[in-house]
Amino acid sequence: MTTPIYPPSNLDGNQILQHAYIDDTQRIRVDIGANITLDGAVEVALSAPDDNVAISDGTNTLVINPDGSINVDATIIMDFADTPGIANISAPVANTEYSYVLPIDTKQVLIQARLGKLKLAFISGDSGTTYITVNYGCNFMIENIKTNSTIYFQSNKALDVIEINTWV
Repeated sequence: MTTPIYPPSNLDGNQILQHAYIDDTQRIRVDIGANITLDGAVEVALSAPDDNVAISDGTNTLVINPDGSINVDATIIMDFADTPGIANISAPVANTEYSYVLPIDTKQVLIQARLGKLKLAFISGDSGTTYITVNYGCNFMIENIKTNSTIYFQSNKALDVIEINTWV
């Protein structure tokens, strides 16, 4: 490895990339020097203006156009929820913990009680001690998840029904 022209920076990788990007022109500056390792696998090497610029993973090198732009072929996979589910869980005894296992790969869940105030937890036994309160007439929603966790709950009203709406 060659001796660096500039002393090492105290900036982290994100700060270096922010300083290297020009918002107005949406271009990466090519007149800076930096060696950055991301996740230990990708090295970004930017050299002085009269040298070449290389962005490489060691096998593939990104081509930089004469105007400084790069061509990017990005594949974005959006994993939208497309299957709704409704469960009505009977809670006949007030202040007694009940549970529901969310379907595999649940991406969104909404939970509410028909009659009473709901105590909601994510650990068995916690719905009476460490819980989230969902008042009557309100609901609790979690979005942008991917889980099949179990939720634990209890109502302060006997003969309640807990409504759970999931999206997978």
